[in-house]
Amino acid sequence: MAYGHPDARLVVAPLAGLVALTLVGAPFTMNDWGEQATLSVEKIDQSQVRNATPVLHADDLSAGGRAAVERAIESPDGYDTVYGREDWPADFTYSDNIAPGRGICAVVNEGDTYRLTTDAAGGFPFVYWLRELPFVVYGLSLAALAVGTYRDTRPPYLRRRRARLAGRAGAAKPHRITATGCS
Repeated sequence: MAYGHPDARLVVAPLAGLVALTLVGAPFTMNDWGEQATLSVEKIDQSQVRNATPVLHADDLSAGGRAAVERAIESPDGYDTVYGREDWPADFTYSDNIAPGRGICAVVNEGDTYRLTTDAAGGFPFVYWLRELPFVVYGLSLAALAVGTYRDTRPPYLRRRRARLAGRAGAAKPHRITATGCS
């Protein structure tokens, strides 16, 4: 490397370190994976709706509620999962104790009636930690690679200066054991 011409690794290594930092911090940004709401729909006849079950019209729902219902209707299994409590549609009640009006309602969408069941579950934390583990491992590996690359690309005068500082700090010299003792 000629002086005055920066090595590309001097630029790439700090950027890789920044990416590594975001990957290691991923569990803090992904902490809402444990907060999930499930919406399930089942197409029913209008006569199957109980008297105590509230009937909602898809056109009257919020954009988030309408989108969640449509995703559940379009999915092959009739389910939609929403992660993060702040993204749960406010049109519905979420509980693990389901009853008409509390987790069960009827939704009319384009002339068809659906039984909508909503519930919320927290899940087991260690399952989510295992899902986040690859991000942390990859981030730590990338950080080690970035630090090693950055140290190898420093100009020689910085490497010599560090070696001199280490020598002044009283770095211990290795002792050799000989037949007559230590030297």
